[in-house]
Amino acid sequence: MLYLIPMNAPHAAGLAALFLATTLVAFVSCRRPTPEGTLVVSDHETRFRITVAGIERDGFLYVPPNPPNSEPLSLMYALHGGNQSGSEFSGMGLNRFANALGFIVAYPNGIGRRWDSANDVAFFVELTKALEGRYAIDPRRVYATGISAGAIVAYE
Repeated sequence: MLYLIPMNAPHAAGLAALFLATTLVAFVSCRRPTPEGTLVVSDHETRFRITVAGIERDGFLYVPPNPPNSEPLSLMYALHGGNQSGSEFSGMGLNRFANALGFIVAYPNGIGRRWDSANDVAFFVELTKALEGRYAIDPRRVYATGISAGAIVAYE
């Protein structure tokens, strides 16, 4: 199951803002964990969260607004270094390449800003499955890159 909060409807900006504010307040106040393997994407192309192995994980997702063709897209995991976050790593310029070449970039967060969780591999497997269920992703073209501790996890 996937929950989306659309943010790109200019004709309904006021209604969308009210809906988003109401949803955000309800969402934050409830803070129920998502069911296992359920992907939640909000703000169209900014935040996602998924629960894997009983642990809620989140990150930043970038989907190019105009993919170059109708073929399935590649997925690139961009993994931050130690004591960083996915949103901090997103400023490295990969989104420009994603726009030009037509691929999705996922900037997941490690647990506690670290990548030493025994559940990291299961997290990537489940997140990939969930993203494939939401977007047209070619499962043969899933890649990972990273910096520092993120590079070690990308290698794994």
